Amino acid sequence: MTLGSSSPRASRAARWTGCRSPTILSEGLERLKQLGFSPKARLIIGDPAEQIGLFAKEVGADLVVVGHRKQKLIQRWWSGSSGAYLVDNLGCSLLIGRNAISDEAFEAEMKATGA
Repeated sequence: MTLGSSSPRASRAARWTGCRSPTILSEGLERLKQLGFSPKARLIIGDPAEQIGLFAKEVGADLVVVGHRKQKLIQRWWSGSSGAYLVDNLGCSLLIGRNAISDEAFEAEMKATGA
């Protein structure tokens, strides 16, 4: 699909120019592969909860893993609850990560549990 310069989608895409998101996504995929996972990912522009749900359905996901950050009341009211949307609309399990851990700590935990 070609994005025309006057479309709203094109202006959103233009904001990603020079953005580190593709690099961060690639780095995350590589880290997961090094830990023995076979992740599937795609950088998509749109409503996060809706797009995550559509992608999970497209690839037949068994599990979706997302991060969480606290929001103030006005932020939650303005942007809505992505978590609630995912819980209500995903056809697979949802894991919400709240605490960041290092790759080393994660790998040690995986080895300790035999996973």
